[in-house]
Amino acid sequence: MAVLAAAIVMGCGSNSAVTTTGPTQSKCQVALASPSASMGPDGGTGSVTVTTSPECPWDVTSGVSWVSGLTPASGQGDGTVSFQVAPNPQPMPRDGDIVVNDDRVTVSQQAAPCRFDLQPASLTVPAAGGTPQLAVSTDGACAWRLATDVGWMAFASPEAGSGAGTVALRVAPNSGRNARVGTIAVGDAQVVVTQLGAIPDPTCAYSIAVTTVFPLPAAGGVGTVAVSTTPACTWSAAGTAPWIAVTSGAAGQGSGVATFSVGGNPGGARSAALAVAGHVVAVTQEAAALPCAYAISPRSAAIPEAGGTQTVSVTAAAGCTWTADTNDAWITVVSGARGSGDGTVTVSVAANSSGARVGTVGIAGQTFTVSQAASPAPCAYTIAPTAASIPETGGTQTVSVSAGAGCAWTAAANDAWITVVSGAGGSGNGTVTFGVAANTGGARTGSLTIAGQTFTVTQAAFVCTFTVSPTSFTFTDAGGSGTVTVSASAGCAWTAQRNDGWITLTSGGSGSGDGTVSFAVDDRKGRSDRTGTLTIAGTLVTVLQRGRP
Repeated sequence: MAVLAAAIVMGCGSNSAVTTTGPTQSKCQVALASPSASMGPDGGTGSVTVTTSPECPWDVTSGVSWVSGLTPASGQGDGTVSFQVAPNPQPMPRDGDIVVNDDRVTVSQQAAPCRFDLQPASLTVPAAGGTPQLAVSTDGACAWRLATDVGWMAFASPEAGSGAGTVALRVAPNSGRNARVGTIAVGDAQVVVTQLGAIPDPTCAYSIAVTTVFPLPAAGGVGTVAVSTTPACTWSAAGTAPWIAVTSGAAGQGSGVATFSVGGNPGGARSAALAVAGHVVAVTQEAAALPCAYAISPRSAAIPEAGGTQTVSVTAAAGCTWTADTNDAWITVVSGARGSGDGTVTVSVAANSSGARVGTVGIAGQTFTVSQAASPAPCAYTIAPTAASIPETGGTQTVSVSAGAGCAWTAAANDAWITVVSGAGGSGNGTVTFGVAANTGGARTGSLTIAGQTFTVTQAAFVCTFTVSPTSFTFTDAGGSGTVTVSASAGCAWTAQRNDGWITLTSGGSGSGDGTVSFAVDDRKGRSDRTGTLTIAGTLVTVLQRGRP
């Protein structure tokens, strides 16, 4: 028994954990090896190396949609099958199967990192303090613990949990003159908490004008804050998070401008504060775009040899662009060569005039496999025998038809005196039985068309035969009468005539088919015997009359 062996080989920057199951007893038994690493949450590519005897065919399928792009989907003997693992959007690991014949290779993928969202993104608390609430949003499998970077904020309810939840803050009173800023954070999400000062500055008044639009894009950006005040009043500008940098105007006197910059965001949406001249500017930034993941359905199709079309559905997030193309001349992308987000691709497959073939279409980075059946060999027919001679009385004849399986044929008579009794149609090998009517005329030739071949029928001419009885009579000299019986086939005409004057036909001078002829013999005056004849239906009937004693 041949042995089929498959090993998982992961692409650059990716790996896979593979679990094998025991081989089943089949024509080509499978034995699979497994690396020890697991696929990361960002996905990647890998390959299955198939080693088997040259006569052993194999098929590769995936049991889950996030393991796709199996190329090729089938083969025989040694081969290598590539596959693609989509990014894992869930904060929990997952397993999927790649099936090689009857054995399963389990691909394990690590969970995506938990993402958190805190609302509201910013809070303003009066100088007297308070207990505002924050809403935590995340997946039910994600545990969290809130933290603060200042000592004047604490948690009035448990700051830890899992899944969605609500936490109450406890903000202490602010006895200072100026506002103060702190943050509450979990993961990559944070809330900027601004607490107003208790005593307004009695001598200086500040106003600000922000010249940027929030939220800033995930790629980052710059902004300015214009400060208006009297010439003797000093002020400062500082960010409350390390990803906000004051690039100029960190300190000033009188009216001036503070410039800040925000770097690229590698994670979810975030917010922090910029404190300028006693005012708080809430700085928010969009989340980094998630990697585009694509799926197609179906991943393969079998097209008949006559050709046809197939529609493939593409699943992708909004804004994720994709293309579809093929390197096989007999496959054409009819529609959907380019798209964004969810969409469809329609491919057309030309008729196949040769052997079975397999082609591919690249759709959104996935491989759609097209298999097409071979063009059937032209049907060839033979009949035996190819001719028959039938007697004039008619009869039946059987003809054998030889044809390939699935090759259909018919049988029909080309002359009214020939009838197809059985086998007027068939497929593959078969027989045809026909009947020929009796011939009432001359020799004739007809034909049947059987499986496209000509079968010739010849029939002998109709020949009339006559039987005359009796063929001799003896009379005395006194004469008398006699009767001759004629036996003949229907339609066979005959005549009767006397050959001597002393014999007289009294009836039946002619006829058709069976009949009788009557005649009379005159009185004989002479003493010698005499002999005469009649010709009836071509037969000579002899009449002997004795002489008078």
